[in-house]
Amino acid sequence: RGLPLVGFEGLGLSAEEPSVRVVALLSERLLLGEGETIEPERDDGPCGANLCFVHRGRLHVQLGEEEVLSFGPGAVLPEGMVAEFGARVITDSACEVYRIGRTDFELALASDPGAQKWVWQFKMREKDFVKKLKMRLMNVKGLVNTSSPTLKDEEIHRWAARLKYRTNQAAQLRQARAGFEFELVPAEDPPEGFHPMQVHGSSPHMVDEMASSTTSLPRQKKKGSGRLRLPAHLEANRGLMCYPVVKLPKIQMRSTMQRACSEPQ
Repeated sequence: RGLPLVGFEGLGLSAEEPSVRVVALLSERLLLGEGETIEPERDDGPCGANLCFVHRGRLHVQLGEEEVLSFGPGAVLPEGMVAEFGARVITDSACEVYRIGRTDFELALASDPGAQKWVWQFKMREKDFVKKLKMRLMNVKGLVNTSSPTLKDEEIHRWAARLKYRTNQAAQLRQARAGFEFELVPAEDPPEGFHPMQVHGSSPHMVDEMASSTTSLPRQKKKGSGRLRLPAHLEANRGLMCYPVVKLPKIQMRSTMQRACSEPQ
């Protein structure tokens, strides 16, 4: 009867054409019931790449638990692409499918010069279906990969829980600090015994004279900042001079150390 090529609408093929008869002779007929599965063969398998021609019924490609694409009569299914994505073909009703090797199909078309009048239209339809199938397979595979658990899921969940806990702690701490008021010491009332710019053995009167003398000294402005600096002889050890401490004890050097230091090397 010239199947499967005669069953393609729009090509206008007859069972008497040599290429159609060769394709029908080399094709394997598959009669499938509802719910049966076709396991696709890879292109690098022992039988090579295969093509499936759907003559009757409807099928769909399924990847995992997701349906990829449903198709019916007139579709050309490349098994290698379906096998590459790890999908399978399931029938929705009773189907009649023809399977043929791609190499045998190409040789049958090349051996008949009369096939050139319809082969390009056939290839264009096949290309459109393959493009649509590949796009849907890539989309569904991406969806399955993102929703499936991975080895790092438990570690990611622990990190997210720690981050949430620390964020809540920081928010509570900020809220607690917002209602806390610090007691400030007024600048004109320093603590008892604190005299700015106090030196050893000096009195408050001497400190006042030193402070008044420093106001008349020229001040140097540091490059790149707005802070005015005192002269070098007053700037050194300025922080230690602000505290009312007694004179530091003098370290007594040992006689052996003095003799070692005085003798020439």
